[in-house]
Amino acid sequence: MTQQQLAGRLFVSRELVSKWECGERLPDRDQIENIARALGTDAEMIADREEIIKEELSACVPEDAAGRDVDVVRLLDGFLAGLRQKDRVIFMRRYHFQQSTKEIAAGCGVKENQIRTVLSRTRKKLKNYLKGRL
Repeated sequence: MTQQQLAGRLFVSRELVSKWECGERLPDRDQIENIARALGTDAEMIADREEIIKEELSACVPEDAAGRDVDVVRLLDGFLAGLRQKDRVIFMRRYHFQQSTKEIAAGCGVKENQIRTVLSRTRKKLKNYLKGRL
């Protein structure tokens, strides 16, 4: 299957498929499941869930924070305590329980796009929170 054919089946650009193939970007969990279906394979053959989660959260950590001795649990607890309960639940379902945005949306009774928006905004808040503390 060509990149263009896969992109057509997934309703994404060929350029995005190319970035996935080259390792420049990782598809999210839902996209991985769609890719697996399109290719007739298991999602675990496409990418590891933990790697996807790490990739999403790694963008929140300031680049100059590597090698610092910090209490990550304390920082995360402080960050989570400052979130609205709804946002905290969504964040924990995604990054602790590793649920897909589709699963979270179903569990929260909202649309999947709303979950993606909340997660994106929460990651930005986390990045700013860590920037001020690392």
